[in-house]
Amino acid sequence: MHLGCWKRWHWLVLWAAIMLVPAGLRAETTADFSKGKVVHLVVGYPPGGGYDVFARILAQVVPRHLPGNPAIIVQYMPGAGSLTATNYLYSSAEKDGTVILAPSNSIAFAPLQGINGAKFDPTRFNWIGSPSKETGILWACPQLDTRSQDEVDSRLPRISGFLSRHGAR
Repeated sequence: MHLGCWKRWHWLVLWAAIMLVPAGLRAETTADFSKGKVVHLVVGYPPGGGYDVFARILAQVVPRHLPGNPAIIVQYMPGAGSLTATNYLYSSAEKDGTVILAPSNSIAFAPLQGINGAKFDPTRFNWIGSPSKETGILWACPQLDTRSQDEVDSRLPRISGFLSRHGAR
């Protein structure tokens, strides 16, 4: 069956309408979402140390660079080298982007090292960055049954620094 020019024109209009409808719908922007919200920056160490200094600086500077300029409140949750705070973020914290974490730069290795208290999967976090340049090192003993550097690399996530978790697991 042959479509005439008139029918083709109708299909074109219908296609254009379908494609343009989403553009007319008002979605909540990031600025709308963040405006008036409070972001909790959880620090895995007690006040007075290096992580505290970084967190306080971030809490003052970062809101100016985030859409909606949300307030940032520093919250301390020391324990087990930031393991307590990392477990909290993974299992109990809000998953809406209003909680971020300043853990130890080596905390991602905890589950890989078999630390019993590590109740999180480091690959399930959204890693944002780090205010410092540090290199985490994990030694692989011959008893770990790894045959090559590529095999060791495939087991280790390449992550470090500040992290955030939002969305559903």
